[in-house]
Amino acid sequence: MSDIENNRRYPIKSKINLLIEILELSPKEQDLLSDLAGKARNEVPPDLLEYIMDWEVSPYVRASLRKAKQNAMSVKEWKRIIEEIDKIRYQKFEREES
Repeated sequence: MSDIENNRRYPIKSKINLLIEILELSPKEQDLLSDLAGKARNEVPPDLLEYIMDWEVSPYVRASLRKAKQNAMSVKEWKRIIEEIDKIRYQKFEREES
């Protein structure tokens, strides 16, 4: 653990999941831990890698990120996209409940 804390070793996904379980981290804290693990390795956060590489969604995820990069999307624009994703999820949840 000390090596991880001192950036001499990087945690693997199973160790991150174990930390999440032991520390009983909230979803927001879990995201932060994954972001920090990814940043330490200069990689995509481990919790997102599987989703990004999923054969069905990956072309759309990569295309979205490339378009955002090409168009130099601002933080404000990204926040708006996140709000739209939340709306879609909420609408889907409502349909499932009815």
